[in-house]
Amino acid sequence: MTEQFAATRQEQRLFTVCSYQANTWDRSRTGVIKAECHAAGTNRRAVVTNRLGATILPQGVYDEYVQRGESENRNKELKIDLCGERLSDHRFVANLFRLLMHATALNLIIRLRRRIVAVLHAPMPNVPARPPVLNSVVLNRRRGVYG
Repeated sequence: MTEQFAATRQEQRLFTVCSYQANTWDRSRTGVIKAECHAAGTNRRAVVTNRLGATILPQGVYDEYVQRGESENRNKELKIDLCGERLSDHRFVANLFRLLMHATALNLIIRLRRRIVAVLHAPMPNVPARPPVLNSVVLNRRRGVYG
C-alpha cells in the first residue's frame, strides 16, 4: 500500500473484515479494519460492529461509523465546550432557556464554520483555485485528524 501511494501520490485505503472476541465477550463479533496511506503517513483504525452488511461492504460500514462519530463530536461540543449540560436550576423554564441559548450558540458556530469554508473555497480573481482541503474535521480544533 505504501508503494502504491509512493507511485501514484494518491491516498490508498484498504478494508478487511475479521472475527474478534474479547476475553469478556460471550461470542465473537465482526470487526472492520481500515488501513490507509496518504501524505501525512499511515493510519490504521478498527471498529467492531453487528451490521449485517459488514462482511459484504466493509468500507460502507466503516464510513457510516465515521459519520456517526462526527455527529457525536457535535453533541460533545454542545455539552462540554458550550456548557450545555449546566441545567442545574430548579425551575423548568430557566433550564429550558439555558438549553435554548446553548443550542443557539452551537448553531451559530456551525454557520460560522460553513461560512469560513465557503469563503476560503470561493474563487478569487487572478488567483489560482485552492484545493478543497479544509473541512469540518480540520476546523475541529480539539480532535485533529480523523481516520
